Amino acid sequence: MSDMKNNRRTLIGILILILTAMIWGFAFVAQKYSTGHIDAVSMSALRYVIATVVLGITVLISDLIRKKNGRPITKFTKDTIVGGVICGVVLFVSTLVQQIGIETTTSGKAGFITTLYIVMVPFINLMMRKRTSRLHCFAIYIALVGFVFMCLNDSMSVSKGDVLVLYSAVSFGFHITFVDRYCHNTDPQKLTFLQFAVCAALGIPIMAINGFPTWEIITASIVPILYIGILSSGVAYTLQAVGQKRVESSIATLIMSLESVVALIGGMIILHESITLKELAGCIFVLVAVFIAQFERHKQFLDLKVSKYFVDDKRIVLSAENKT
Repeated sequence: MSDMKNNRRTLIGILILILTAMIWGFAFVAQKYSTGHIDAVSMSALRYVIATVVLGITVLISDLIRKKNGRPITKFTKDTIVGGVICGVVLFVSTLVQQIGIETTTSGKAGFITTLYIVMVPFINLMMRKRTSRLHCFAIYIALVGFVFMCLNDSMSVSKGDVLVLYSAVSFGFHITFVDRYCHNTDPQKLTFLQFAVCAALGIPIMAINGFPTWEIITASIVPILYIGILSSGVAYTLQAVGQKRVESSIATLIMSLESVVALIGGMIILHESITLKELAGCIFVLVAVFIAQFERHKQFLDLKVSKYFVDDKRIVLSAENKT
């Protein structure tokens, strides 16, 4: 009965993560659409102002529910504040550079290049002199091959947009590393809220220096701004937290990496973007690299499950022998 309950819990988690990947995938389409109406700085600032408000309301409601049910409310600790500031600064730089890059590349390619952050994390660990397996190193090489296939044009050069999105993928890798550093001793929802608030606090002054967009510009791009601010940031991050509680982390990462596929399909259907066979081959290489990067973690998880099974089985046999 407990196994059936766990399987149902896992299935619900998988469905939630698939929905998260779809929301994030279409966010690339929304970002690309917005480039024809609003500048990257204003887009980045406004999305986080909205996201901060949405997640702030979510945190408030969550705390009120906890209080009503007599459960303890997690406070803003030192780790939450320090982690929120560091993660917020890195997140804002990542999304701003990504938004600038999307102006001169397709949403589909941007989705696949951004997905490389999954491969970048072990590479960052390697730079920080942390242990990285040969399998992870191999995934990095495969990812580079995929990037070359996707982005190297006939003149043997790479567009500025593709390079900027690649930079943002590296920056997102650092963001994941910092989140992993601070999320264990904090409330993930409050950490996310604080980093969104930091992004908004950074974006508004830069937007003021750059020049506030007119009301006509904002209304022309209101749909992508609201989509990214409410769904992609506020809702999807919350869904991610809920889904990852129910699904093993390596499987969850693989499911969420499908945002790149959604971005590609969404760009082709909504924005009428096209893709060459060479670029498609590059996309496949990137997906393979992502799967390889997660394979070892998944293997370790399975090995742990199998070991636990045999230990439990041995206990059953010993118990039966004692009874006889």
